[in-house]
Amino acid sequence: LSIGVGHMRFLRWGMEGAAKWAKEAPNGEGGTMAEDKAFMSDFGKIVMNIEAALATPGPMGRIKGADTAIAGAEKLLDLIGPEATLPFGSDGTIARGAVEHAHRAVQVTATYGGTVEVFRTIIAQHHLGLPRPDYPGRKAFLQGGRPAAA
Repeated sequence: LSIGVGHMRFLRWGMEGAAKWAKEAPNGEGGTMAEDKAFMSDFGKIVMNIEAALATPGPMGRIKGADTAIAGAEKLLDLIGPEATLPFGSDGTIARGAVEHAHRAVQVTATYGGTVEVFRTIIAQHHLGLPRPDYPGRKAFLQGGRPAAA
């Protein structure tokens, strides 16, 4: 399993709530949102990305999990509309606020356990064999003026 699994748990709860909502919410054409092909296509794309992130190993899974959680929660808000932003306890909230909570909770997943940029560097160096980046000012912190190790 991916190490990004934990980052997607809030999105998965939001998706479960949205699926229940879609079975009852009118689509404006006499049916429900669950019968709306465009809604279900986009909903299915989120599910597919979650499954792909769950199967992505190591540091790549950490990045994929965070990216999937953030993009999926944003897309879920777009699919449902303004009522998805109602917080827990509000009248008309979806799944007791699971969608809104998912959107708030996943925003920091790129930071938990180290930023995804650190993981991207780890992947570049250790998995792809790319050289260590030479950032401006990197050598300024070394003592004695010795060069940085490559």
